[in-house]
Amino acid sequence: MKNTVTNAKVVLSRIDKPAEIPNCPGTAYGYFDISTNLEAKNLNSVTLNFRVSKAWTLTNSVELIKLYRYQQNGWQELKTLKF
Repeated sequence: MKNTVTNAKVVLSRIDKPAEIPNCPGTAYGYFDISTNLEAKNLNSVTLNFRVSKAWTLTNSVELIKLYRYQQNGWQELKTLKF
């Protein structure tokens, strides 16, 4: 059964990589903190749309873009599609 949630808030903030977190695999475009006022049990799925500068990919010799998230057990690769 799905519930409707009102007044949901999601905040995306660009941050510096915290010193206690190991480097992510590959070359990082940036580090971001995503927070919400929703409880995890109320989230069924999440879709993130993002862009990476083509100039940045050329400068850093990046051919494949992957999205990762960090949790206590380390970096986890997320399903990423190119549009």
